[in-house]
Amino acid sequence: MLLSLCMIVKNEQDVLARCLDSVKAIVDEIIIIDTGSTDHTKEIAYTYTEHVYDYVWTNDFAAARNEGIRRATSRWILVMDADEYFPPVEAERLRAFLENEAPRKDTVFAISVVNFVGASQEQSTLTTGEIPRLFPNYYNIYYTRPIHEQLHAIDGTNLMFRLAPSSLFHTGYLQETIEAKDKLNRNANIFTELKKKTGFSAYDYYTIGNENGVKGDTANAIYYYERSLKKAASQKSVAWYPRCVVSLLQCYFKQNRLHDAWTLIETNLVNWSQYPEYHCMKGLIYFHLGFFEQAKVSYLDAFQSAEKLAETTHVFWLDSANYASSIPLRLLADIADLEFDTEKSIYYLTKLLMQNPYDYRAISQLIDYSSITQSPDAIVPLLNNIYEQHNRKHEIFMLKVSLSVGSEELAVHYYEQLKDVTVDLEIQDRLGFALITHNQVMFEEQLLTMEEDWVPSEESLIYLAIGALVWKADYCDRLKVPKEHELHKTYEAYRKFVGGEAPEKTGAIYPLLTRCYLYKFYEMYDQLVNTYSDGELINSLANFFYSKKQYEVALNYYSILLRSEELNAMSCENLAIYHLNHQYIDDGLDFLEMTIAKRPAQMHLYVLYLQHCPRGEKKRKFLKDFTFKFPQYRKIPALAQLVSQSEKS
Repeated sequence: MLLSLCMIVKNEQDVLARCLDSVKAIVDEIIIIDTGSTDHTKEIAYTYTEHVYDYVWTNDFAAARNEGIRRATSRWILVMDADEYFPPVEAERLRAFLENEAPRKDTVFAISVVNFVGASQEQSTLTTGEIPRLFPNYYNIYYTRPIHEQLHAIDGTNLMFRLAPSSLFHTGYLQETIEAKDKLNRNANIFTELKKKTGFSAYDYYTIGNENGVKGDTANAIYYYERSLKKAASQKSVAWYPRCVVSLLQCYFKQNRLHDAWTLIETNLVNWSQYPEYHCMKGLIYFHLGFFEQAKVSYLDAFQSAEKLAETTHVFWLDSANYASSIPLRLLADIADLEFDTEKSIYYLTKLLMQNPYDYRAISQLIDYSSITQSPDAIVPLLNNIYEQHNRKHEIFMLKVSLSVGSEELAVHYYEQLKDVTVDLEIQDRLGFALITHNQVMFEEQLLTMEEDWVPSEESLIYLAIGALVWKADYCDRLKVPKEHELHKTYEAYRKFVGGEAPEKTGAIYPLLTRCYLYKFYEMYDQLVNTYSDGELINSLANFFYSKKQYEVALNYYSILLRSEELNAMSCENLAIYHLNHQYIDDGLDFLEMTIAKRPAQMHLYVLYLQHCPRGEKKRKFLKDFTFKFPQYRKIPALAQLVSQSEKS
């Protein structure tokens, strides 16, 4: 037999079938070690293999994995977790690779693991790592270490790691999975035992940093990553080392420690300057500081370095392929947006969507920007280049987006494409379509299809509240949202709006207003604004219209706020950028000063000011204040150069 799959599982009924379905055609043997499941995991496992064994958990992942390895009888062993799965093509590629590969006692293979990280798979970002998971049987290769276990040859052979030409997906870092399985507390207990027994290695510090990063504790993540890099100063050749550098940089960005990030890039990550991460990280710093021209160059360098590496290897990144594609494209689109270059924005957003058609922010912006100069009929061919026609998943997604951005014409187009399967649409989408087309009869027909115990989403509540307000009906009263439900307060606020009452201060009015405007219920919009407006709400609406490129409406609201001295920081910054880009320099600088007063720690505001402020006493005074507040500017060459040039002017 060619390949044995070895797994350890516990309470994996939700994902085990997905995992085994993805590999059952390419493995000859499946061995499952169950460490105490209390759900239907073992029943599911038995439908795929008779080799299911109970194992008493001892807080040691290596020991549990080795229990499966010792039972394997194939030439090769593949190790997977239940929350992983292969795309079909990748699984077939792995089998074909092994059929032509001779086992060697000193060689094991890593597989590229694509991690979904975020609240849910639909709202996740992707990271990639190469993890040793494939090795020859009968060469005394087993796992060591109780957590984040590693392969080791019992006879002392130094193992070489090569990359197998295959990738798999991993959903175990999704927040919903972490919370459901209490992974962080489980791992913390294992680490505590490990520290008592042997102390922490550099790799341990790295993995503990990852644990803290996953739970959002950035300060502790930085502490452990820094300890890891210091302890591993002589181990830079290990595969995880550059990923630790990238993870530390990500944490520095979260804390706005750009000078520390720059130092780490140029003293450490520079050792991997042939990879896109080096250039992309520099570009991120330039972007956050407002050096857009330098940022563009760095992002293009990231593309080029990836293309060059791709000529010789299919893994052309250190931590994630996103640094060679989606991150530079996203930020290039953002720069074009800040520079009021709609054509370039559309270009970069289109390229971004070619790589990830489900990037909701990108497709929303693309539709908004395209609508400035094109009719909906002209936008459809552009979208057809990205989304497959007659692909139900794509059409449903585009219907949802069309409803969200308020494009009635596009919503009608995609609803027509789905007319044979509209019964399969979520009720919120059917309600939204009835509302955007101002079809009260259809709206009420959809309400009749609601299950008695149906609890709506936030989107559905918005639709119901607007329908009730516009058509003077009691739609909200047909629902019961339990007090313990997370949407109960929103539901109660909407009921009060519908009843003409003023609820306690709440942000719930903002989504009602924006959706009323987008769906062209202008009379209701005006009525709500006049009834419930305050400075905070008007700022939100002004910035909403600014983001939608409806500058005339936005500027009207900004004028009201300016007169009442209620502009918030975002409004001030938008006004500053708008005026500077339209060459109203004095007004732009005045708004920048107002923004800096509200956001004194944002260095990019100072950069923008120095770039536009003309020579004179005012600039010298501002420069003096800046260098006093941010003495670390000297660590970033572009910033130091800007200061030097400003001092001479």
